[in-house]
Amino acid sequence: MKLVTWNMNYWQQNGTNDQAWDYLTSSVCPDVAFLQETVVPERFTEMAIFHESETCKTTELPKWGTCLYFSENILKTGSISDVTDKYIDSEKHKGKQVFVEFESNNGTSITLCSLHTNTSPDGIYTIRSHIESIFNATVLSSKSRFIIGGDFNADTVMVNGFFSDIFDKIGLHFHECCPVYSQTFFGANMSEENHYQDDHIFVSKDLSIAVEKTFSWNYGKVKNYSDHTILETKINI
Repeated sequence: MKLVTWNMNYWQQNGTNDQAWDYLTSSVCPDVAFLQETVVPERFTEMAIFHESETCKTTELPKWGTCLYFSENILKTGSISDVTDKYIDSEKHKGKQVFVEFESNNGTSITLCSLHTNTSPDGIYTIRSHIESIFNATVLSSKSRFIIGGDFNADTVMVNGFFSDIFDKIGLHFHECCPVYSQTFFGANMSEENHYQDDHIFVSKDLSIAVEKTFSWNYGKVKNYSDHTILETKINI
């Protein structure tokens, strides 16, 4: 199963959103995509579960948000259901996370979460609170067949290690698929000396032995469509 996470930067690059989706589905070809800051084109709406974000500008039509996309091949092997309210108060962080349960035709299931951490109104403190809300007691007690991917707006070295203890705690229960630091966000002020790995994919420890190659699409057309790269991992399940 090929998994990718990608912040598609709709609010700044909405004119290329359809081309970004074509690139995602035709060139990257994921089985499952954890997507943030996007609008789902009509032709893909039945293949995605989407929540409109509370942080998108009210003047924007349509409004962007967070979603999980599933390929046709995956949907042929099972069904998807939105279980966001089971894991978090979705009104508190409206449209900033989507939890989906995929149940295969043979009766096995896996829970996935696309995350776009909240960056307002209290900056890094809001981000930290949201990450802690996502990795809450319900999630941690699930323990098995759980995958969380997305734009965390944080990495272990940001703000002199402000977030490092959170990632340490997550590491007690989850395996990070790309543990080697890799630049995934390219803002206007980013450089080799000042960059972030905002984007992450975590799997519950029972899936860690199934993780194969993980890498960042830090090249090619991807940079035409977003200020984030695509982070990919393959899991043998």
